[in-house]
Amino acid sequence: MILDADKWKRRVQDGFLVPKLEETGSISLFGTDPILHRAFAEHITSEAWSPEKQRYERVPGFAHNHWLDCMAGCCAGAGVLGIRLIQPLPPRRVPQAQSEPWVEIITMPGVSPIRTHY
Repeated sequence: MILDADKWKRRVQDGFLVPKLEETGSISLFGTDPILHRAFAEHITSEAWSPEKQRYERVPGFAHNHWLDCMAGCCAGAGVLGIRLIQPLPPRRVPQAQSEPWVEIITMPGVSPIRTHY
């Protein structure tokens, strides 16, 4: 099997650029502390797309790209297995309020009113 590694690297990097978590294609990491994920972020950004050469190239100053390769490989494997991006759900239809012809409100001294449906 032959896979286009650059396609999947681009998918990973683009996924982190999606502004909202609920948007299709977004990738996120747990927590809110950027220091916690610094090494991972350096790996993910250690290569950049070269439009002139139409391929990914190492960014000077970054030594490792292992986690970028791993993330791209995981996305490629998921694609081979048929796993697809989650599509946004259509808006939910809110049922219209129904009339309540058989509602009785029971009141008793010292107790909040109770609504019952028959």
